[in-house]
Amino acid sequence: MIKLTPAMQQFADVKKQYPDCLIMFRMGDFYEMFYEDAKNAANELDITLTARGKGETRAPLAGIPYHSLEPYLAKLVKKGYKVAICEQVEDPKKAVGVVKREVVRVVTPGTLIDSVMLDDKTNNYIASIYPYLDKYGLSFVDISTGTFLCTEVTEENKLLTELQRFNPSEVILPSSLKVNTELMSKLNTFVNDCDDINFKLTNANKTLLEHFEVVSLEGFGIRINSLSINSSGALLNCLKETQ
Repeated sequence: MIKLTPAMQQFADVKKQYPDCLIMFRMGDFYEMFYEDAKNAANELDITLTARGKGETRAPLAGIPYHSLEPYLAKLVKKGYKVAICEQVEDPKKAVGVVKREVVRVVTPGTLIDSVMLDDKTNNYIASIYPYLDKYGLSFVDISTGTFLCTEVTEENKLLTELQRFNPSEVILPSSLKVNTELMSKLNTFVNDCDDINFKLTNANKTLLEHFEVVSLEGFGIRINSLSINSSGALLNCLKETQ
């Protein structure tokens, strides 16, 4: 068994928690990336690929200065990467042993908010889809403006028409829907799955009522049994997990 240094073990633990993310791991004045993350980052960002350690513990390494995070982050996300920012959460001078680090932010194409990364002439929507029989709950949020839209459509063609109209940079689906490879191939955007429990009506409805501080959604023109409740509540729940 390979014995890792405390810092590299910390990275490995974070990677296990966020296996679908490229991890930007804060080490002093740099965000470091290791192993396959480093290789991908070096290739996509045109930065130097080096290595950390020797022998069996040698790990590919690529890094960027912490003060230059946003432009590099924007490039990775726009190329379809899901990025987890792992920060130092204590003063290194006061740390006993390895510095504590935690993921403080997960960034995907639909969760970009920095004006430097966005086109100020168009909305940056993230969409959520909930299917039931031949109907779909469909919701859109633009985090940068606070715009929140939802509807229910029948038939896949109408769903795809709405998606084309709003052109979301990311679509969230129930994890169980990923087996529908035919639909996945038609979405033509970054796809992120979210635990099915977030789409459950009781959970989704509760999330929306608490978020908007209301006792009913009817004031928004949403019927009590509308599938848009499932898609909207799940979208809010999934967004909370990235912040």
